[in-house]
Amino acid sequence: MFYLKFVKGAYEGKVFPIKCEEVSIGRSADNILVLPPNDQSISRNHTIIEKKNNQLYLIDLNRLPQEIRGEIE
Repeated sequence: MFYLKFVKGAYEGKVFPIKCEEVSIGRSADNILVLPPNDQSISRNHTIIEKKNNQLYLIDLNRLPQEIRGEIE
């Protein structure tokens, strides 16, 4: 199973298991992973993580450059 680990911010240290084939992330309540609605640095529909063939793919739904760092253990 894959996990998303928050390394800073409101959820620092929290771990979110990636159980679905697609996980939407953002401030909007219609996302699977809803982030703090008052954090304007996060879009309403920020990103999608897709799980395909035992690999994860990150789809950035923003136009702003993002720093992405991760490890799969």
